[in-house]
Amino acid sequence: MLLYGVHIHAIHSTHTRTYPGAPPSTPLTDEDTALLLKYLNPTYLSEDAWKSIAERFQEDGSVQLRGFLRKGIADMVREGVRVGV
Repeated sequence: MLLYGVHIHAIHSTHTRTYPGAPPSTPLTDEDTALLLKYLNPTYLSEDAWKSIAERFQEDGSVQLRGFLRKGIADMVREGVRVGV
């Protein structure tokens, strides 16, 4: 999974979906996944979730990821925006 908005790659999967101009991708390592779990809602780190998100994006041209960040991280971002950091 590359968060460029143009390339989605499911964790630990050999299936990739590329788009013109997308950078090459490799599956996420266990270390990558552990790092992402510190910041992102684990719901979004499953292969099934990314397949569903990719399908929705193809159908609608956009997706809204509710609760994408872990609550504590989202709270810190919200507070930073509120105080203008």
